[in-house]
Amino acid sequence: MIDEDMGVIAAELDPEQRANFMEVLSKRSSIIRDGSAHWDAIRGDRLAPLRSELDPFKVPSLLPHIIMHEVQQEPRDFRCRVIRTFVAEHLM
Repeated sequence: MIDEDMGVIAAELDPEQRANFMEVLSKRSSIIRDGSAHWDAIRGDRLAPLRSELDPFKVPSLLPHIIMHEVQQEPRDFRCRVIRTFVAEHLM
């Protein structure tokens, strides 16, 4: 994730830098704050939660902002499984 003001990519940050990065983003958007808190709560010490652990209905404010992709390995391809209203409206 690139933040133009900070000029960094979140995936390249150590845990302390990532926490600071997410704090800045969270101040800008309740959607980022809610999504990040939910993601961190269900992933525990892992990089990402399991798909089976994701329940978008546990954070209703996120529902309009959800995009879910299915990754096909051979050949590498990405298929959109879910695109919710807010995202769809801004893609058009």
